[in-house]
Amino acid sequence: MRMNYRQLTDQQADDMQAMKAAGKMFYDLIEDIWERGAGNPRELALAKTKIEESVMWGTKAITSP
Repeated sequence: MRMNYRQLTDQQADDMQAMKAAGKMFYDLIEDIWERGAGNPRELALAKTKIEESVMWGTKAITSP
Protein backbone atom coordinates (compact mmCIF):
# COMPACT_ATOMS: atom_id res chain seq x y z
CA MET A 1 0.00 0.00 0.00
CA ARG A 2 1.33 3.42 -0.87
CA MET A 3 1.02 6.11 1.71
CA ASN A 4 2.69 8.80 -0.40
CA TYR A 5 2.73 9.69 -4.05
CA ARG A 6 5.69 11.01 -6.00
CA GLN A 7 6.05 13.27 -9.01
CA LEU A 8 6.51 11.32 -12.24
CA THR A 9 9.00 12.29 -14.89
CA ASP A 10 7.60 13.28 -18.28
CA GLN A 11 8.80 9.95 -19.69
CA GLN A 12 7.10 7.97 -16.92
CA ALA A 13 3.85 9.87 -17.44
CA ASP A 14 4.05 9.24 -21.19
CA ASP A 15 4.77 5.54 -20.63
CA MET A 16 1.83 5.24 -18.25
CA GLN A 17 -0.53 6.94 -20.71
CA ALA A 18 0.71 4.73 -23.56
CA MET A 19 0.14 1.62 -21.47
CA LYS A 20 -3.37 2.71 -20.55
CA ALA A 21 -4.17 3.58 -24.18
CA ALA A 22 -2.94 0.18 -25.40
CA GLY A 23 -4.94 -1.55 -22.67
CA LYS A 24 -8.07 0.37 -23.66
CA MET A 25 -7.65 -0.53 -27.33
CA PHE A 26 -7.35 -4.23 -26.46
CA TYR A 27 -10.23 -4.01 -23.96
CA ASP A 28 -12.42 -2.34 -26.60
CA LEU A 29 -11.61 -5.12 -29.08
CA ILE A 30 -12.70 -7.76 -26.55
CA GLU A 31 -15.84 -5.70 -25.84
CA ASP A 32 -16.69 -5.57 -29.57
CA ILE A 33 -16.31 -9.34 -29.85
CA TRP A 34 -18.51 -9.74 -26.76
CA GLU A 35 -21.23 -7.48 -28.18
CA ARG A 36 -21.31 -9.45 -31.45
CA GLY A 37 -21.97 -12.60 -29.46
CA ALA A 38 -18.82 -14.26 -30.74
CA GLY A 39 -16.59 -16.26 -28.46
CA ASN A 40 -17.15 -17.78 -25.06
CA PRO A 41 -18.58 -15.14 -22.67
CA ARG A 42 -16.72 -16.53 -19.64
CA GLU A 43 -13.38 -16.47 -21.47
CA LEU A 44 -14.02 -12.98 -22.80
CA ALA A 45 -14.85 -11.79 -19.27
CA LEU A 46 -11.59 -13.29 -18.02
CA ALA A 47 -9.69 -11.62 -20.86
CA LYS A 48 -11.16 -8.24 -19.90
CA THR A 49 -10.23 -8.78 -16.26
CA LYS A 50 -6.67 -9.74 -17.18
CA ILE A 51 -6.30 -6.64 -19.34
CA GLU A 52 -7.38 -4.48 -16.41
CA GLU A 53 -4.98 -6.35 -14.14
CA SER A 54 -2.04 -6.01 -16.50
CA VAL A 55 -2.57 -2.26 -16.88
CA MET A 56 -2.81 -1.96 -13.08
CA TRP A 57 0.46 -3.84 -12.52
CA GLY A 58 2.21 -2.01 -15.34
CA THR A 59 1.13 1.34 -13.92
CA LYS A 60 2.31 0.28 -10.48
CA ALA A 61 5.69 -0.72 -11.92
CA ILE A 62 6.11 2.67 -13.58
CA THR A 63 4.98 4.69 -10.56
CA SER A 64 6.84 2.72 -7.88
CA PRO A 65 9.56 4.61 -6.06
